[in-house]
Amino acid sequence: MARTFTVLEVAQHIDLRVREHWNNEFWVRGEVSGLRRSTRGHAWFNLVQTDEVGDVVAQLGVSMPASKARLVDRRLSAVGQPLADGLEIRLKASLSFWVRGGRLSLDLADIDPTHTAGALAVARRELLAAMAADGSRDRQAGLPSPRVPLSLGLITSSGSQAFHDLTDELRASGIGFAITLVHSTVQGQRAPAELCAALARLGRMAHLDLILLTRGGGADIDLVTFDHPDVARAVAGCPRPVWTGIGHHLDSPVAEMVAARAFKTPTALAQGVVATVAEAVASTEDVWTRIRATAVRRVQAARHDLSMAARRMTAARVAVRTAEARLDARSQHVARASTGLLARRAHALDGAASRLAIAGPHALSSAEGRLVQAERVVDLVDPQRLIARGWSVTTDDRGRLVTGPVPVGTRLRTRTRGGTIASTVTADPTDPEDDVST
Repeated sequence: MARTFTVLEVAQHIDLRVREHWNNEFWVRGEVSGLRRSTRGHAWFNLVQTDEVGDVVAQLGVSMPASKARLVDRRLSAVGQPLADGLEIRLKASLSFWVRGGRLSLDLADIDPTHTAGALAVARRELLAAMAADGSRDRQAGLPSPRVPLSLGLITSSGSQAFHDLTDELRASGIGFAITLVHSTVQGQRAPAELCAALARLGRMAHLDLILLTRGGGADIDLVTFDHPDVARAVAGCPRPVWTGIGHHLDSPVAEMVAARAFKTPTALAQGVVATVAEAVASTEDVWTRIRATAVRRVQAARHDLSMAARRMTAARVAVRTAEARLDARSQHVARASTGLLARRAHALDGAASRLAIAGPHALSSAEGRLVQAERVVDLVDPQRLIARGWSVTTDDRGRLVTGPVPVGTRLRTRTRGGTIASTVTADPTDPEDDVST
């Protein structure tokens, strides 16, 4: 008959085999999951390994007494990263089996902070490279920067020191900021989802000028939430400009690097908002000051021009009145002078008319006598009458009357009572040696 073991015997057997084969300490790496802490400082979590899609393929429980938990916190604090879910760690441990609880677990002896820092750095570099490749890293920088951000969306832990530092600074400025607060945890497992939801909610509010994302700082800064890919992409993809103030830290988390502007503390973030509004106010007041100065100069110049125009108009009125007086005097003088002149000219015209009436008929009679005499003279010298009386008239080929010597070769026409004689000059009549023939 087969032997039957008790539960204790089986558990003790497992414990013995574990001690025989895993008694020495060894290094193991994995991701932290389900971290819990007690009020006395003890800590428990599962060290898990996941596949490519994020499913857990193996896990081991890790328990730490308070002294070991403090050691782990000190080591990770040196690289600015406290123990948190999702963190990849490399730890030294031994394997043990809890007989009474029936559970196999790792007893943590030490932790390698450089591995954690390196894993975080690699994850950050890969995330930033991916966001640069798809254009989301610089998307916030391309949004229009609000000139007077008065309507603010605020994402932080409500009632935290960061909340009070920021709101107190804004209130002290005396500027009437309108703040829409959306509470979110800023560390822990729930933080990435809550931050993404808050960014999405405020991003839909069209009246907001700016969204402020902030958390406080201290020795236990937990920035792993702001290196989370979902949070970084939510910041980058927000349709409103996002300004961050994520505590005191030497290294900037990815969420800060992809935001429109980043400040080191919540107070500095508030001061940046106040300075932006103050600069816009100062710029506006400067513009109004210049407008007022320009308006004053133009009004003064216009007054001067108006005064000069009034003076010129007064002088013109005086000149017009003087000219009117001179014109009146001239008009009166012309009226008096023209009256006498017209009277004299009328008298002279009357005298000329009387003389013309007397001398006119006689002048006409004398003119008629002279005309008759002229007609008689014309009749006496008429060529036809002269030819009829036995005279002859010689003209050249152009019809001009020949009264003296003409050039050789000239053709002549001589009209007589008996007819017309045509001839040509063949010799110079003034030369005694030449014979003239026709």
